[in-house]
Amino acid sequence: MTRFSLLTLPVLALLAACSGGGGGDSMTNATPVTCAKYCSMFAANCTGSNYTYTDDADCQTQCGTWAQGTPGVENENTLECRYSHAQAAADDSHCQEAQASSTSCI
Repeated sequence: MTRFSLLTLPVLALLAACSGGGGGDSMTNATPVTCAKYCSMFAANCTGSNYTYTDDADCQTQCGTWAQGTPGVENENTLECRYSHAQAAADDSHCQEAQASSTSCI
């Protein structure tokens, strides 16, 4: 093996480990998001005046009207778009983008 290929093997292994698989709630979910998961995330991260649904049933009802969408795409009128913003809203900065009347998910 050449010196170049010996140096690139660890880098390629690291990139492969970071580029996919894994579970959990990353911004690009491999598993489709459900309304229950979205509503739970929204309620946890968008509290007080940032919680814009009447209750969980209202959230579930409105959520049920959205198309599933593509994980990680944050500019579609979809559940995946709103979930991405709800997940990022841990500091409430994305709550407006995550709610039913989002101006980002259009």
